[in-house]
Amino acid sequence: MKTAFGRMVLLIRDFDKAFSFYEENLGCIKIYDSVNEKGKRFLHIGFSSKSNVGLWFLKAETDEQLNLVGNQTGGMPAFVLYTDNLEEAYERLNRNKVKIV
Repeated sequence: MKTAFGRMVLLIRDFDKAFSFYEENLGCIKIYDSVNEKGKRFLHIGFSSKSNVGLWFLKAETDEQLNLVGNQTGGMPAFVLYTDNLEEAYERLNRNKVKIV
């Protein structure tokens, strides 16, 4: 049996701002971006269109969901990224003034 994670879900306030952050800081691309007939948008991002792993953005709609944006895991990491060039990744984040905790 083969088992794997597909997409992790992340609550966001604004699709375009969230994507811009991940694109500029981590080099992510849009894997899937669609709006259904009811106007609900679905945006999946990742590092390769051939990858099954990525982030699925869901827009926070309720007050409870809006309060969770940015703190969905109670201050713990939401995910771990792997890179073959940590120095370059660090410099990119630092250059873009991303707060590293």
